[in-house]
Amino acid sequence: MKPLYILVSLALLFCCHDSNCQTKANIGIGYNIGTHVKTDGLGFVIGRYNDTRTYLTTKMKEPRFFRGMNLALDFFYPKCLLDFEWIGRKSDVMAEDTQSNTRRDFRYKVSSFNFGFGIKMNNKKSGVMGSYLGIDFNMISIKNYTRVYQIGGDKDGYRKINSEFAAGFSPFLQFVGNRFTTKLYYQFMLNKVNYWDVNRAINPKTWPLDEFDSNKGRSSSLGICLRFNLLKNKD
Repeated sequence: MKPLYILVSLALLFCCHDSNCQTKANIGIGYNIGTHVKTDGLGFVIGRYNDTRTYLTTKMKEPRFFRGMNLALDFFYPKCLLDFEWIGRKSDVMAEDTQSNTRRDFRYKVSSFNFGFGIKMNNKKSGVMGSYLGIDFNMISIKNYTRVYQIGGDKDGYRKINSEFAAGFSPFLQFVGNRFTTKLYYQFMLNKVNYWDVNRAINPKTWPLDEFDSNKGRSSSLGICLRFNLLKNKD
């Protein structure tokens, strides 16, 4: 993962940082959960999967809830912060047909490398603890996976369908504490992603009949990150 290499490089720069400089920094490791508010394009493909299989006993839902790791490097200045961050998001959905005793799993991974800035929401210049309001710019990676197996049988590994990339931005509200940091964000995707390959993979009999543009769409995600700070922040 190139974004992780970037974070490691930034962390090394942080470790070499002059302790006498007024700029402070911290590395955070944590977890992130949330929901995809919309999944245009992919929602169309999943809808086609359900509509063309009336025999399904459990229909496939659109991926909503997600979870994943969160790594961040924050640089603090008297009235603002600069952040470099990796957020992983993984969502799993499935469909079942008990008549044929088969199940299809679908995995939707939307991860992003973010960099941005936040403004401190109080007038205190010393210390870094407090609330920050800001915006991140996002380089988003979208990967789709699927697998089919007999219910109750052995599960094969997921088969990767495709990878796509998008740009985005995410307003955020970040609460910086002594040992823990909490970040609430809403990520918008700027360009549309093409789910044509996903349609072809899970709807092999019907995908040629669908309009090409119906497979395209943007997603947006609401999430919260909770991180443990490797160093103690000061007031």
